[in-house]
Amino acid sequence: MKIALDEHIGQNLVEALKALSGEAGMLRVELVSARNYSGNVKAASDIPWLEKFAKDGGTVVVSGDMRMRGKLHEQRALRDAGFVVFFPARQWNNFNVHNRAAFLIRWWPFILKQAKSSTAGRFYEIPISWTSTEMKEVTPPARQKPGRKKAENEDEHRKSAGNRSIAPHASDSTDATQASQEGSQEGA
Repeated sequence: MKIALDEHIGQNLVEALKALSGEAGMLRVELVSARNYSGNVKAASDIPWLEKFAKDGGTVVVSGDMRMRGKLHEQRALRDAGFVVFFPARQWNNFNVHNRAAFLIRWWPFILKQAKSSTAGRFYEIPISWTSTEMKEVTPPARQKPGRKKAENEDEHRKSAGNRSIAPHASDSTDATQASQEGSQEGA
């Protein structure tokens, strides 16, 4: 299993987690920093490093970037690559560097266990808790490609139209009124 910690998690913490992952009883993993794939360049999007990480055999992303979870294009890149993704809860932003380190070290065995048992494309939120061992799945719903929703709605409309009467269009109504008037004039 190859895990990347994004640039919002300090390099020193990445090194500490590497050391802990080698301890007895811990699942052996290859742990890297996203900086290895971004060239230490601050980019507007995480997609370039995510693509490089995926091509390099990456399977898991641990992100300290609360905004990444809300960016639809980055959600899609994470899901399309088949990553299992972990985000700390929003209170993470209030932590200083020591609290962040303690938090990730405390949760590390559970992150590894969940990553190993999870299916590709799943997202999890790590609760800000020192006693819980349960993570919340926060996988966003799959987005449909543009235009697909409209076509599906039209198909549904056609199917349901067979089960109910539909009011005639205005032009149909005009034609029916004219035919009715012509028929009553012929009968008179």
